Amino acid sequence: RLVDAWRRVGTKIERSVAHIRRPLFFTELGYASQEGINKDPWNYFIAVDDIDLGEQRDCFAAVLEVVPTLEFVHGAFWFDYFGEGGRGDSGYTPRGKPAIETWREWAAVECDRGIERSADR
Repeated sequence: RLVDAWRRVGTKIERSVAHIRRPLFFTELGYASQEGINKDPWNYFIAVDDIDLGEQRDCFAAVLEVVPTLEFVHGAFWFDYFGEGGRGDSGYTPRGKPAIETWREWAAVECDRGIERSADR
């Protein structure tokens, strides 16, 4: 459902920026480790006492599956990477949480693809 939601959002954004013809960057992408954050990602305090590391990981996975396929998107910044982190942290940082592994796995694949494309030139 998260992937489908991101695809719908991507389509809406693409329609709304098509006339601009400029690269688009997301200046803040991120999800806190809180239950319900997938529905309200800008809410720092949606459920600070209900830490949900899996939901944060799943949200990261959806972003990493869909956003790189959106041709009009040229980059993104993850919000609040430098927070303390850890399994007991309900904040946005993926540090010390399962979400960072999702990010690392994606980055490793993307780096390999970039190397392969460079070698083909």
